[in-house]
Amino acid sequence: EDRMVQSRKEASIEEEKRIQAIRLKNKQFAANKRKIEKEREMARRFKQEMNRLNKLRKLRNVERMKRMEEYRRSELEERVQEAEERTRALLEQKHELMRQRQKNQIRAQAQKKQLLESFQRLRLTRNWKEVTKTNQNRKFLPAGIAGATSSRSNP
Repeated sequence: EDRMVQSRKEASIEEEKRIQAIRLKNKQFAANKRKIEKEREMARRFKQEMNRLNKLRKLRNVERMKRMEEYRRSELEERVQEAEERTRALLEQKHELMRQRQKNQIRAQAQKKQLLESFQRLRLTRNWKEVTKTNQNRKFLPAGIAGATSSRSNP
């Protein structure tokens, strides 16, 4: 009987050791499982954060490109506007020059007409004083001729 008790005691101790070994394995398995789950969660969060940062980087790049394009567009608009203003100013100068030339032509034609009329009268009267009596004619005649009198007398 002692042997049986002894043997039962030993069996009981062995059973207890086996149960403790199983519990230890279960604890280690659970700890390992928690560790793996924690690592997976960390990997998932890391991947999620990387995706968020990549999206943010892409969004910032798009915004930067938009700003650059807006700057280029505004610079181009400014250059076009300056070119248009230059063109407008040049056209205005051209028109003003054409108006001035037209005025000068009209004035020159009037002077020519008056000079021709004066020379025609001179031929008829042969008297410079008679021709230069009018103030209008005097300003168109050369200075030497306007003040001089003809040595020829009236026929």
